[in-house]
Amino acid sequence: MERTLTEKRLTELLKYSEADICDFKEKIYNIEEEGSKVSFLKDILAMANTIRYEPAYIIIGIRQKDGHNEFFDVNPNIDENNFISIIKGNIGPEYPEFTYYSTEYKKHRIGVFEIGISKTGPYFSKKSYGQKVIAGQVYYRYGSINSEADEAKVKEIETWMKMGRTDNFKLVSQQLELESGILVYKNILEEIKTISSRVFLW
Repeated sequence: MERTLTEKRLTELLKYSEADICDFKEKIYNIEEEGSKVSFLKDILAMANTIRYEPAYIIIGIRQKDGHNEFFDVNPNIDENNFISIIKGNIGPEYPEFTYYSTEYKKHRIGVFEIGISKTGPYFSKKSYGQKVIAGQVYYRYGSINSEADEAKVKEIETWMKMGRTDNFKLVSQQLELESGILVYKNILEEIKTISSRVFLW
């Protein structure tokens, strides 16, 4: 899939704390360790199922603390296929659109898991890992927290996914047009007020 995290976009994301479309982690997941592997699986599931109109990111090599961003360079030779194998072996009904890559940001090397907008979900784990990941349970991001979706939320996610990426981008475009129209309208009103005040003073 296309890589969309530009330096400008990352700078914008770093202005805020973690949210439903972005998660920062100091170190990359250790898939040889069970707990870390399960955390990776749950994070990808939650991001993939979160209703949004742009890609979601799990960014490796950044720690946010007390309003500051600390950087920890990641290994540029990490093999994406190791993570793809976990996704393919655990997630159903199919696996979501995602990729891993590393990139430079202001002389630092960071890792990026980018999760696209897919329409073959909602996604779930095909097997349980204790109580942390339960087979068949749909997870999504609520703010910065991975949450369990109830029946109503699952239906909401299903509806969003059925719309497809093209329709989602149409919605964004329509929203931008609406906001643009409102801005133009407000500017006209301000001009009318200015002219009116000048006429009154004259």
